[in-house]
Amino acid sequence: MPEINDEGQELLLKARVIIIGAGGLGCPLGLYLAGAGIGEITLVDNDIIEISNLNRQIAFTNDDVGKSKSETLKVSMNNLNPDVKVISIKDRLSNENISELFYKKNLVVDCTDNFETRHLIAKECLAQKIPMSFGAAVRQEGQTAFFLAGCNESIENSNKQKKPCYACIFPVRPKGNIISRCSEAGILGPITGLISSIQALNVIRYLTNQKVSETLILWDGLSFLEIKTTNSQNCPICS
Repeated sequence: MPEINDEGQELLLKARVIIIGAGGLGCPLGLYLAGAGIGEITLVDNDIIEISNLNRQIAFTNDDVGKSKSETLKVSMNNLNPDVKVISIKDRLSNENISELFYKKNLVVDCTDNFETRHLIAKECLAQKIPMSFGAAVRQEGQTAFFLAGCNESIENSNKQKKPCYACIFPVRPKGNIISRCSEAGILGPITGLISSIQALNVIRYLTNQKVSETLILWDGLSFLEIKTTNSQNCPICS
């Protein structure tokens, strides 16, 4: 492909990406990024595999039930591409470890399932000037966005307007008894594949100096909708 060629493949080989969450989004994403030849990929997840995960967490099989998600995904990624360095962190992302884990990473991919962790990721990405790819999926719906807050100087033809972060769009936790986790609400497996594929595409395009989508992309079960994102002057993180 002329957009990537040998130079782009070298850029991917030098890249260091961290994926937070090795579940429905993290599994297909990890396989795509390993197949693309990204040089170093860190996986952060303290969960174990359950049989209910298998409809969407495609790196796992029945024989893996009870095993660590991050360790098992690491094996699958290395089986696909043994030249990729995959680092498994069997721990939960926290205030105590996030600065060290994000240090010198080129990109952070959020594949988590809770609001608090996403705000923690957004805050640290802004502090270290690292792009953040966000993804979420539940039932038959999904959403994803690519945030460049703090990274304006790296954007070609930038108009110098301040870029939004995750908290500009989602400043507070939704009120009421809203079920948002797949374990509670259920999910069709292809939905996570759909959203993670868009995430993987944006990751590869960003690392090879191509334009990425900066809109909030929504899938409602039947069609896509794109919403333009803007910086919020009242953002709790980047204002």
